[in-house]
Amino acid sequence: MQPESSPADIGSPRTLLVLGLGMAALYLAALFRPTVWGHEEPFMAAIVQEMLQRGDLVVPTLNGAPYLEKPPLYHILAALACGVTGGVTPWGLRLPSALLALATGAWVAWIALRQSSFRAAGWAGFLLLSSFYFFEIGETAVVDMTLTAAASLALGAAYLAIREPEGRDRWVRVFWVGVGAAFLAKGVVGPAVVLAPVAAALLMFRRGDLAGAFLRPNAGMAFSLVLSLAWVILLAAAGGRFYLAEVFLHNAVGRLYQHPEILPSTGLLGEHVEPWYYYLLRMPAKVLPWFAAWAAALVAAIPRPGASRRLEDVFLPLAFAVNLLAFSLSDTKREVYLLPVLPVSFLHVALWLDRRVPRRPGGRDPWLFGILGFSLVLATLMSAVLPWVMARDGLFSGPTAAFLACVSLILGLITARRHWRRDAAGLLRGAMGIWAFCLVVMVGLAAPAMDRRVWRPIMDPFRRAAALREAGASVAAAGLSEPQVGAACLTLGAPVRMLDSVEEARAFLAGPGPAVLVTGRRWWKEAGAKGLEGVELPQTGDALARQRLDRIAVLVANPAAAGGRNPIVARLDRP
Repeated sequence: MQPESSPADIGSPRTLLVLGLGMAALYLAALFRPTVWGHEEPFMAAIVQEMLQRGDLVVPTLNGAPYLEKPPLYHILAALACGVTGGVTPWGLRLPSALLALATGAWVAWIALRQSSFRAAGWAGFLLLSSFYFFEIGETAVVDMTLTAAASLALGAAYLAIREPEGRDRWVRVFWVGVGAAFLAKGVVGPAVVLAPVAAALLMFRRGDLAGAFLRPNAGMAFSLVLSLAWVILLAAAGGRFYLAEVFLHNAVGRLYQHPEILPSTGLLGEHVEPWYYYLLRMPAKVLPWFAAWAAALVAAIPRPGASRRLEDVFLPLAFAVNLLAFSLSDTKREVYLLPVLPVSFLHVALWLDRRVPRRPGGRDPWLFGILGFSLVLATLMSAVLPWVMARDGLFSGPTAAFLACVSLILGLITARRHWRRDAAGLLRGAMGIWAFCLVVMVGLAAPAMDRRVWRPIMDPFRRAAALREAGASVAAAGLSEPQVGAACLTLGAPVRMLDSVEEARAFLAGPGPAVLVTGRRWWKEAGAKGLEGVELPQTGDALARQRLDRIAVLVANPAAAGGRNPIVARLDRP
């Protein structure tokens, strides 16, 4: 279909370019937080650090032990980024995630442009990249964006192969490249996310011709097989059957279905087990503030009794629905599992909007204006409320929060006038502008404050332990969570001596020289009840950080390190 532009809305190449550059700047600006954040970034940083130190891109390790939850695609990309930037820095770790997110947004926008119009392209890219959860993951160093990009490449290529018979062979080759990348990102689960909806669609519509086209050997299939088999062979050479079983059985199947005999070594029985309706409750918050349009587009794709449906009309929502059903039937459920199919669902939303939204003000579609009006209300309220949430946590001052909230409300009221003018495109454009303002505020003001007042204090005990070690103390760790192990390895340098019992900790602290034990707070309390003696060094962090006490490690020193005249502690404790 020939793309068309309209000067009355975002449907012009220049506006689309500005929109893309603005989102790219926003994502890249969000990377420059100087501290590792959250659950996964600390041990991601430690894994990449060890990968660079060992020069091994095949088997990721954490504190010297194999870490085989997933194939190492993201770790390799992060290691390359950090190698180029000159060290394991938080922004270097996050760079692959941001670039993959932006590439995914550009891919769905390009498909929308190819199949519909410039304004559909702008909506597809912006709604995806600005949705709350996708933006959060896209500027964080987590492995899930690799699978999201790979699955989006494959599913988008499958959609084009269905829509464009004349270019089907080309798009099938791209499809299989995406399948191979999905395998290297997530193991056997990655291809399943892609192949399951394609197989379901072809079976439902009895398209044997398409099945033959997808299954016919081609260069993309060969490329993916060679690359995947190369990594599998190298993995088997490094660890044999144990490594293969850990990656492809225990982590791929045991983690999802929680069978005791195939549970991975890094997992726990009962971890993340949720009821079948878990995703139905959680998904609305993940696509904010665009939930109304997102849900309406999915509902519109449900076939009505007696109505005919073509495969190309339902493939994109079907891809989401098949994965929703599959993950809802699994034992283990996490919100991030559905992230890989969010891009194609937003592509469907943009194409649906492009069909429904008039190109000029006018029209009397109450359903459409209700959906877009609700989207405007959500974007306005979220932009007005979030500054007060930040102010409650001490990240903003009251006057700052009031000013930002007033700006959001004024923008919302100005945009609301378009509802009475029957300007549907203007309503959506106004909601996009208000939400873009909110994202700029979060990246420019809230993120630096969160880094300074929450995540930096959480890392401070590990930095202090490193300073004590440089001053002559022995440092060991016990009872740390996975993120804390990563933080310890990153700050202290791998491998960190890990103690498995209270007796080992007692023996370590009983030595004649200065010794410092880094522990988890819960482990230290339980160990104290069992008679472990030591002096807990004063902790750093303000009130906001202390709300997260379970994440802040405890430093326990023996008398040689904690004495009042000990130069090590005296120097570190000086204001």
